[in-house]
Amino acid sequence: MQQRRKQPTITGIAWFTPEQYELLLEYAADRDQLPNTYEEWLQKATDLLHFLHSKKYIVPKIDLDVHEVVAWCKQLNIPFNSKARAQFTAERVRQLNQPPA
Repeated sequence: MQQRRKQPTITGIAWFTPEQYELLLEYAADRDQLPNTYEEWLQKATDLLHFLHSKKYIVPKIDLDVHEVVAWCKQLNIPFNSKARAQFTAERVRQLNQPPA
């Protein structure tokens, strides 16, 4: 009997430039739960990325444009918070992994 090879798990991570992180702090509904500086956020995000890679996850960095995500949240009538950012990031990962039409 042939063993099926397990497909690697793909999950994305929201990624910000320093300028986008400043906008994130300005617009986020959950501002009080975010690191105060880009450097602090970058360290936490990098640590998470290393952890996920150690567990054999495939983790593309999804560059987020805060204005784009805020507009998307408004369209869906949802708050611009971590849940929404995760949902937006997951949608981008799905789009990246769709086979061409």
